[in-house]
Amino acid sequence: MGEVKVIEGVVFQKCSERALPDGRYVVEIRLGDRRKARTSLWIKRVSSIDTTKHNGYAFQGEFLRAGEVIMSPGDIVVAVKEFGSWKHPGQLMKVYICFPDGIYESERLEWGNEVNNIETIHTVKKVFDELQSKEAKIEQLKKLIEEKERELEELKKQLKELEEI
Repeated sequence: MGEVKVIEGVVFQKCSERALPDGRYVVEIRLGDRRKARTSLWIKRVSSIDTTKHNGYAFQGEFLRAGEVIMSPGDIVVAVKEFGSWKHPGQLMKVYICFPDGIYESERLEWGNEVNNIETIHTVKKVFDELQSKEAKIEQLKKLIEEKERELEELKKQLKELEEI
């Protein structure tokens, strides 16, 4: 794999090319040892982000179970994971983004105290907004292509009529 994308300064590395026949992809997301966690560990498919909140409630969307997660292109999933030793446990956030060529995982983002949470929430919001604006641009371009294809068909029809005269 090894493919890399950089979005709003965050490095994402391809972590899954395991495709399903319907165009979706599967990625394995593990949260770590819950016994070492100081607070809850969780995974969420993100539908929107509220930067006025300074914890996991900033991420609106559907909670998911750890293990195999199925994602469609355009999906964004965040996971708060445990890391570290029993003596020095910690938490981090990973962001997973599904593109048409597979799923990409972010570098480690800091999580676990209010300052880190605020910075990470704002970083993920920038990534989310960038991807949403790209999706909107793609939709606009698709509509423009459809419109131009209809115009082209009309021009071909007119040309054919002229050639028959």
